[in-house]
Amino acid sequence: MALDETDLYQYVGAVDYIFVGVVQEANTNITEDNDKSTYKIEVTDNLKGELADEIECSKHGGILKDGTMLLYESDNLQDVGLPEVGSTYIFMAYAQPDGSLLLSEFWGNVEFSEEELNRFYNYIENEIPYERERFSSEYDAS
Repeated sequence: MALDETDLYQYVGAVDYIFVGVVQEANTNITEDNDKSTYKIEVTDNLKGELADEIECSKHGGILKDGTMLLYESDNLQDVGLPEVGSTYIFMAYAQPDGSLLLSEFWGNVEFSEEELNRFYNYIENEIPYERERFSSEYDAS
């Protein structure tokens, strides 16, 4: 990664969307040909960017047929885990060239709490902009 994944001010500057949402459906089964889990999410609050009320997104990682869970890991961090149906998270996502949404590698889904929400407001207010090619999501409501 070109940014410091432990610095959430940089990470927030790199992603396109940050939102609070409830997972409605999840398909965490992955194969050698498809390394992404998919999620249907009800967006309850847009923190950065504007997304529609109901979206679909994907995340690298998931569960193989033999039950093995695959997640990202770096020298400094391990993925926060897979979102669970019925749970509320603060999500960070990148818009992809095809208009889809991809949850970020390490901080894609942080379990929601008022304390975490306040921390994210601070990260957003003080984000460190990250220069990269940007795209818009097909779910963009702005």
